[in-house]
Amino acid sequence: KYRFTDLLDALEAHICAMPEPDLVYVWLDTFVVNQHASMDKPKIWWTVTFREAIRSIGATCLVLAPWNAPIPLARAWCIW
Repeated sequence: KYRFTDLLDALEAHICAMPEPDLVYVWLDTFVVNQHASMDKPKIWWTVTFREAIRSIGATCLVLAPWNAPIPLARAWCIW
C-alpha cells in the first residue's frame, strides 16, 4: 500500500498543473463510499447512482502508485 502523503503529493502536482488550480475540488472515494459496506448496495446503485456521481464531476485523476505495481489497478471497481 502507499502512504496517504504520496496521494496528497500526486494530487498537489496534478492540481498545480491545472489552468485554474483555485477552482479544483477533490473528491476522495475513501471518504464518500464505505467500501466495507459496498456489498450492501444493489447493483443498480453502482451502475446508475455511483456512475452518474463520477460522471457529474467531469474529470478524474487516477494515482498509479507504486509505479511498478499500481494499487488501483488491482481493485475491481477501479477497472469497472
